Amino acid sequence: MKQRILGTLVALSITVLPLYGQHLGGNLNFGIRKTCYLSEKKLLVLRQQLQLNPEIERQDDRYGDYFNEEGYWLIPDQYLVQGTDNDNNTGEAGGSDPLLPELNDNATRVLVEWRSTTSVAFTYKVRPWLRVNTSYAFFYNGDDRRHTLRSEIDYRLIKQFFPKSKWDISVRSMVQRVGQQDDESTDWATFWVPRFDVEWKFKPRHTLAISQTINSVPVRGTILFDRWRIACNLVFDYSKGHRYIFGYQYQQRLDYLIRSHTVQFGYEIRF
Repeated sequence: MKQRILGTLVALSITVLPLYGQHLGGNLNFGIRKTCYLSEKKLLVLRQQLQLNPEIERQDDRYGDYFNEEGYWLIPDQYLVQGTDNDNNTGEAGGSDPLLPELNDNATRVLVEWRSTTSVAFTYKVRPWLRVNTSYAFFYNGDDRRHTLRSEIDYRLIKQFFPKSKWDISVRSMVQRVGQQDDESTDWATFWVPRFDVEWKFKPRHTLAISQTINSVPVRGTILFDRWRIACNLVFDYSKGHRYIFGYQYQQRLDYLIRSHTVQFGYEIRF
């Protein structure tokens, strides 16, 4: 009964919520992950991921390249500049009337892009319920090259009091430094992402994972929150070395009426 209710809710989310969206996309990704246990408290994770992103967007949409990426490989300062609007404050993807931002006849297009991410991450388990993570990632899709440095504190609330619980609730604080590389130089930007995760292992090989994040940008000495994201994933560990991920992600700009919906499927080989 629980599985039927859960399946119904997920189906409704995927079919109904896109009606309120302006940008629809998919995320098909294949990954290889190698975990090296350096000691009882230290581990190193090497990962290579290849994504295929079919997207439906309006031809004047300047936000498509930033919405449907797996992870947090965004450059918030450049993203914020692209979102600068005119005096009417209608939003780039909206119509001429700010009260009807989604009712327009702008042409749409279908894009299919590939993206590659190579990353290495180091984790130190201070306690079973507290971890410190640091990582580096290189993002490439032919035209876009980015370097990402990330530091994160991961506090697992439930694991602190109930170590053997099937639930895992964590609060994370991440600082990220992203560099956009061109032929001559690399432009760097910094932002902070608080994250809240809930995982429920309802079967030995099945996990339901829900995460919420808010991207924030430092602008002239203040913190500006510009984007909110929620993702729901069903993780199936087929075996020790193979994992499937089915998911849905909704993302919204907080300063403009821009929304994005993404249906995700992933397969990962783990060593």
